[in-house]
Amino acid sequence: MVRRKIHIPKYGLHKPSGQARVIINGEHVYLGPHGSAESREKYARLIAELAVSPSTLRSVDRGSPVTSDLLVCELIVRYLDFARTYYVYDGEVTKEFTEMILALRPLDRLYATTQARSFGPLALKAIQKHLVDDCDLSRGVVNQRVNRIKRFFKWAVIRRQRECSGVGC
Repeated sequence: MVRRKIHIPKYGLHKPSGQARVIINGEHVYLGPHGSAESREKYARLIAELAVSPSTLRSVDRGSPVTSDLLVCELIVRYLDFARTYYVYDGEVTKEFTEMILALRPLDRLYATTQARSFGPLALKAIQKHLVDDCDLSRGVVNQRVNRIKRFFKWAVIRRQRECSGVGC
């Protein structure tokens, strides 16, 4: 199969506003203050998603208004607090806890400021591609880490259901 090389849009400065921006499919996407960690994170996330599926990237995240939903980074902190007590054997933290930390690092790096509710299959594929291309991991390790990320989100869904049971969330 012949793979077409994907044009990677450049991280640029919109001089009038001082915002970082990237142009994807002729659409200007503003990422936040130029040079900031937030704008670099959004840029890395967009490029990772473009690498996975350049033709199906329909709606570009333009920054949604702040809601009460948790961000991925906040959810990771809560999960690691839980995991630190769950993955214990004979009073010692097990290797699985360390493996969960390693699995959640790329998620935190690419999607930390994304609302957890908006994380979906395309984002998971972007993380998988990042693990294969940038981290140079074997297929087995990549699959294990992706499965751990899935387990992390299942935990979050179950936790949300337990909190909302009978309350009408």
